[in-house]
Amino acid sequence: MEPVANTARSLTWDGHQLVQAEGEAAWAAFDQPAHAAWIHVHVVDEASCRERLEGLGFHPTAVEDALTDHERPSLVEGEGWLFLSLPVLAVNGERCKCHEVGCFLKAKCLLTVSKAEVPEVERCMASFARRPKEVGQSAAHLLHGLVDMTVDQYFPALDRTQDVIDTLEERVFVTGQMGMRDALRVKRNLIELRRNLSPLRDELAGLLRRDLVLVPAKIKPYFQDVYDHTLRLLESIDLNRDLLATILDTRLNIISNRLGETMKMLTVAATILMSVTLVSSIYGMNFRHMPELAQPWGYPVALLLMVLIAGIELWVFRKKGLL
Repeated sequence: MEPVANTARSLTWDGHQLVQAEGEAAWAAFDQPAHAAWIHVHVVDEASCRERLEGLGFHPTAVEDALTDHERPSLVEGEGWLFLSLPVLAVNGERCKCHEVGCFLKAKCLLTVSKAEVPEVERCMASFARRPKEVGQSAAHLLHGLVDMTVDQYFPALDRTQDVIDTLEERVFVTGQMGMRDALRVKRNLIELRRNLSPLRDELAGLLRRDLVLVPAKIKPYFQDVYDHTLRLLESIDLNRDLLATILDTRLNIISNRLGETMKMLTVAATILMSVTLVSSIYGMNFRHMPELAQPWGYPVALLLMVLIAGIELWVFRKKGLL
């Protein structure tokens, strides 16, 4: 069976009209873009895509990062090109995960590759197709649009996580009960969000601080805005993580206090029972000669003694604050 070919699609803006192409015709936009071009490749055959990208002059390590899902996102500058990877958020039910999108930037072309279907890329390309003059001023503008949408996707996910944390907090402080599974799921999502946003923050910091020819000074304020959003997200994630840790500690303290109260009551009950059992065990011994053993009032006196001992102990425990 022949391997399934990679899917390539391109949008090229020459300043007057937008040209769309697919397949082999899309790759041609990389060599001769008139003004700004965007080529997106959905990777199906990894080997052929690697060969194609290396044939375009990209370094093998950058190509490897683009085609590997679990590599740490990085910023790599080559001769006439720039590479960075974007962790695009995908929410699957209640779980947050990310898809890696490799971005190769040249003077007039943005080439993106992904191994999964990424709706954010499609939305950005659709925006480019609707407003090519505004969106496609340069390839760097196209990259900014994709990075900006990538970061914006984290805000709704973080808001949903915040709502869950608020619910958990209310349940703990009102009822003292909380689903540990929900709390651990939220904690895992926060870790996932931070693990992907931290490298993206470093990439954006590199774009702003390094003297990159492909990122002109006029577009850096736009990346600065995205960088500020990233910092805001990371601060919110850290605050929510601390709040969740406080909620978990509170829940554990409540459980510990309840256990302590239960153990205190059991200790009091056991002490009282041991005292009255001492009296009953003495009179339960089968000796022939015992005081008051043959007296008709011996049994009531023994019961009265038990009640008296229990009452005295209850009074002592209450005075000591154990009840």
